[in-house]
Amino acid sequence: MKPLHLAAVAAAFTKLTLIGGHLGYPWLEETTQNLYYYRNIYHDLSGYRNTITWLIRILDRKCNDGSPETRYFNNKILFATDTLCYSNPAAHPSTFKLIEFWTLFLEMVGGYYYRLGELAERAKILLENARRLYAETML
Repeated sequence: MKPLHLAAVAAAFTKLTLIGGHLGYPWLEETTQNLYYYRNIYHDLSGYRNTITWLIRILDRKCNDGSPETRYFNNKILFATDTLCYSNPAAHPSTFKLIEFWTLFLEMVGGYYYRLGELAERAKILLENARRLYAETML
């Protein structure tokens, strides 16, 4: 589904939490708009790692403009994996590699852009955002 379609659903059902996959690849600019304008849209990092150059460009453009609203990014991205882990121990190593990749990416590259390198900010993307969403939707 194109992120543009998620926007229509988010606008119609404002209390519904939506999580888009793969950062909306290849419609990455639509993803950026959704994350910024719709409180109920989130995206995960699963799938396509060829979004890395886009992610760096967005971090540079959105996170270094000095406005407090740019913090939306690290509050609305969730770690995820396309690897089927449950009852499949053979998939565990690739999942742990993805966790290590995103941890290092956020620390090294994200550290250059608006605090994403800080442990608390990395923790949001890797776990805390999902934990918060789960708690909010289970109420």
